[in-house]
Amino acid sequence: GLDAYFWAFFVLWPVLVPLAFFSLLLWIRPEVVSQRVGDIAGACRFLWRDYEPGFLFWEVVDLLRKLFLASLVLFINIEHGSSKLLRLVVASVVSALFLAALALARPFKQSDDLFLACIANLL
Repeated sequence: GLDAYFWAFFVLWPVLVPLAFFSLLLWIRPEVVSQRVGDIAGACRFLWRDYEPGFLFWEVVDLLRKLFLASLVLFINIEHGSSKLLRLVVASVVSALFLAALALARPFKQSDDLFLACIANLL
């Protein structure tokens, strides 16, 4: 009974949530760029207020990173890997690449937010 619901949400959530965030940001982008925030853009402020206007979609990128590290990395088959640490190595490489992108792009409006995000990626 519940197995069908489990697999439906297990498959749909990682696809629909980033797609919904991306669609919302795409829809409200003209309002945000012109700094004339309407009702929908105001309600979606949590998706874009901390980022520079050129990095409006950074929250979607960060969400995809979190999804990969929290769930998709579990699909790496450690039985056929070179060692039992394969998941850890893959997750570490993804985190390091994201940290490098974060440090180069500097998407945050405040430097304190950038510092905190970099520290969080190191941990």
